[in-house]
Amino acid sequence: MEIMDIKLDVKPRFQLPSSRREKSRLTYRINAFIQSGYFKAPRSVNEVTEKLKVKHDLDFESKNVSVILLRFAKNNILKIIKKGNRNLYTIKKREIKNNMIKNDLLTDLQVLNLTKQSLSQS
Repeated sequence: MEIMDIKLDVKPRFQLPSSRREKSRLTYRINAFIQSGYFKAPRSVNEVTEKLKVKHDLDFESKNVSVILLRFAKNNILKIIKKGNRNLYTIKKREIKNNMIKNDLLTDLQVLNLTKQSLSQS
């Protein structure tokens, strides 16, 4: 006997604007740059922002990119090189096995996947 046999339609109350949807994919796109070897040479936040603009036609503020790069550095994937008052980011580990990211970055990607799934279902 089912007490709560109610079918619920689970979907976001409001649709995300396209700019916000793209922002949620930013970690994934920067991770793709890491995997492709883009960070073998030290890169500034502005260089990464410009590459996102050229490759994906996305115009993000550098502060959004900076937060994600700092998170990759905190998780020992990128390392920070100080040049004056600017941070340059370069790969810390030569290879990241199976495109896996540790700790909270993996959680971020899982959240992004769930978001993609919920958006595709609506």
